[in-house]
Amino acid sequence: MEPASKKKERELKPKSSVHSGHRDRMRNKYIEKGVDIFEPHELLEMLLFYAIPRKDTNAIAHELLDSCGSLSAVFDAPTEILMKHGISFNAAILLHMIPDLARAYLTDKFNNKEKIITDENIGDKMIRCFAGKMEEYVYALFMDAKGKEIYCGMISKGSVSLAPVYCKELISIAARCNAVSVVIAHNHPSGIAFPSKADIEVTKNVADALKTIGVRLIDHIIVADMDYVSLASSQQFSLLFEG
Repeated sequence: MEPASKKKERELKPKSSVHSGHRDRMRNKYIEKGVDIFEPHELLEMLLFYAIPRKDTNAIAHELLDSCGSLSAVFDAPTEILMKHGISFNAAILLHMIPDLARAYLTDKFNNKEKIITDENIGDKMIRCFAGKMEEYVYALFMDAKGKEIYCGMISKGSVSLAPVYCKELISIAARCNAVSVVIAHNHPSGIAFPSKADIEVTKNVADALKTIGVRLIDHIIVADMDYVSLASSQQFSLLFEG
């Protein structure tokens, strides 16, 4: 027989902990394998994690799908219909926002001309990344086969000489977003936009690392205030980006 103290401890344990392991496994599964391996009820279940922290969202997902008929129908349903299945107003709003978010995403992705990266706009784009930054940062821009931006974000904070630390991160992100090419950029907060010996060595190391997964490093931009240097456009350093 279970001791009374143990029973009381179990009863007082936060309900969220009962499902925390399952939720972590679901999230890790998504990160490792993507969305295509999930059933509709699993996608809905996982989305509801972020609006319903203390309930079994698997049962709720099944009920919503049974009532509405499909995943898209759940997302298209009025909030008052969704709330009839025991979810909160916040959860209903989250589900109802999905089609609108999808439209906003697709509009931005396919209609934003700035997403096409060219020799003419790459410098200005990178300068904006470092606006107001008084310490050294490293950013990376990941592109598809058409030279269109997939993702641009900070890779590390600190000296560019820490390349071995973020090469692994570059490879991981490039692989996850199916990038074909990458531009890296870092700033010289109190210097001039000219590469140091360390910058050149880092460029070579990053290019070699990305080649291991079939991704090309096509430029390394160095920014100082409103000025920048493109190593790929420099005759002195362009050979670093060939092959």
